[in-house]
Amino acid sequence: MQYFSAPKVVNQTWNGGCVVLVWDSQVADTWIDKNYDHALLVQIRKKKIGGPIASMLSVDLPALAIFGMMSVSLIKVAEALANFSGFPVIVRPLDAYPPFR
Repeated sequence: MQYFSAPKVVNQTWNGGCVVLVWDSQVADTWIDKNYDHALLVQIRKKKIGGPIASMLSVDLPALAIFGMMSVSLIKVAEALANFSGFPVIVRPLDAYPPFR
């Protein structure tokens, strides 16, 4: 993966040009594919929690996102997922889950 800082990209564009930053979550996406059948991810799907999906916390920090109604049990799932995966976990409302849009 190659990351470019915003100043470096801006310096390489023409005056008035368009700057596009791509946040690539390939590392998190690969982790999900590799661990799809793990008991924790199966439990998440059985509990009807959206995700996990690959996301980015910043341009250089992959993360996982889960979606559900805020509750103590959802926070515990997020903590377990973060501990297992090693990625930060973002908790979002269920209506923000892409398949529900």
